[in-house]
Amino acid sequence: MSHASPIRSIAPGPDNSPFVALDPVFAAVTGDAPRLARVAETNAHEGPVYVPDEDALYFTTLPDSGSVPAPGFPRVDVKRVALDGDRFPLDQDRVSTVRENANVANGMALDLEGRLVACEQGTRSQHAAITRFDRGERSRPWSTAGATCG
Repeated sequence: MSHASPIRSIAPGPDNSPFVALDPVFAAVTGDAPRLARVAETNAHEGPVYVPDEDALYFTTLPDSGSVPAPGFPRVDVKRVALDGDRFPLDQDRVSTVRENANVANGMALDLEGRLVACEQGTRSQHAAITRFDRGERSRPWSTAGATCG
């Protein structure tokens, strides 16, 4: 017996919106006039976290296997986009690296004290972990709890 919700519609939203709401409650997220816009040209992948007091978006990059010491050791960075209200697209200089080589981090969130928490998948030589670190340029992790991510 399947408990999946049936798809009600796959047609574009009102006024040819690029978003399709399968649940009317989603309109509270998108508002009356949602739009789809490129924020910045970058290699964003996962873990987006919006920080309202900074008007910034943190994310992890696509795994890059071209600049790693050996095959099977992908490199992922944590980056930050300094947003500018709803003005898009943004110049490349608004994208900065917060943490280089973040142990293949992907999902992220903010803890109750406003620090980034990242799920690191790890590599063959470095264990997976849940890492917490302060936001800001070239941040270093300051607390790691061993955990399984993946």
